[in-house]
Amino acid sequence: MTKKKKANHSQPKRHRYQRKHRLKNVWKIESSLETVNNRVRFYAKYYGVHHGIAARELEMLGYTIRDNGWHSMEQRDKQQQRRQQQKRLREEEKEPVSDWDGRFSFIAGYTSGGVPYGTEKDLDDS
Repeated sequence: MTKKKKANHSQPKRHRYQRKHRLKNVWKIESSLETVNNRVRFYAKYYGVHHGIAARELEMLGYTIRDNGWHSMEQRDKQQQRRQQQKRLREEEKEPVSDWDGRFSFIAGYTSGGVPYGTEKDLDDS
């Protein structure tokens, strides 16, 4: 019989919980939720979730949450991700600007300034 290897996780188990497990195990931090000023921030940090998700789950548990923008924060993050992806696509479409006009038949290397050098094409070859 082989010996089982211990799972090597870099984060606490509570950070790997799915929603159903977080909602089931909230009794562990219930006393802290009663005393802490900002429940959403505490819940989000304890379970390692986004603040919008923490606000939604605390509402599921029956806590009243003042809307400090927690719900709209999720939408802003999604919009920001979309904008970043569009920007990345636009940058990929652009061709890199080059000082080289294609006059070399063989590029031997580049200078420290990035300018290529080598043997030039003959005008007859083109």
